[in-house]
Amino acid sequence: MSFIGVEDEPAGGIQGMVNSIQKKWNSSKARSTYLSSKSWGWWAFKKGGALTWILGTTLIIVGFPLVLQIEREQQLIEMEQQQMNQGYGAPQYGMPPLQQQPAPAAK
Repeated sequence: MSFIGVEDEPAGGIQGMVNSIQKKWNSSKARSTYLSSKSWGWWAFKKGGALTWILGTTLIIVGFPLVLQIEREQQLIEMEQQQMNQGYGAPQYGMPPLQQQPAPAAK
């Protein structure tokens, strides 16, 4: 016989396992670690939008023009290499690149 709030013997089977796991969980370090991780995760989730905005706009303002400039520089280097291979020499900066004159037509 049991009274309200007093257990004569521990519950057996699955209910006993669940009760013992619950008691251990409520008093364990795992619960406190879980709760602190949960609260930190929620804070990071809320602040994540602001962080994403900052990183995104920085990438657009700084990164994208940088990538475009690197591509332009690579194209310029390739063009200079092609002109060197054709025997024109390196172009003078500030002057338009030399263009090959068409061959005269044969009569």
